[in-house]
Amino acid sequence: MANELIGFVTVATRGIGLELCRQLAKDFGYRIFLGARTEAAGAKAVQSILNENAEAKVEFVPCDVESDASVAQVVETISARAGKLDLLINNAGVFLDGTDGNSIIHPGAEVLRRT
Repeated sequence: MANELIGFVTVATRGIGLELCRQLAKDFGYRIFLGARTEAAGAKAVQSILNENAEAKVEFVPCDVESDASVAQVVETISARAGKLDLLINNAGVFLDGTDGNSIIHPGAEVLRRT
């Protein structure tokens, strides 16, 4: 469908990421690609959304945001399945406590690249 809205959420197996997927599918009619590192976690998250809304359009896509190859595969997968992407939510995060020279105010370039 040409007017179908397509979204991708990284690290979407629980918490904010899962809830974003749930609400985008239910309230806004998005077809959601739900990113997760493991198939078991991704499948469980997809099923929890479908249990609440059987008509939700949600699909698991393997994604490790720290792997360039994995991110490239996500691009290929979404391109092949949907042909476009309207919304990207990078829900990945890092813990910056300053002990490794990175802080929330002055993160290093590698930290920014990974997230």
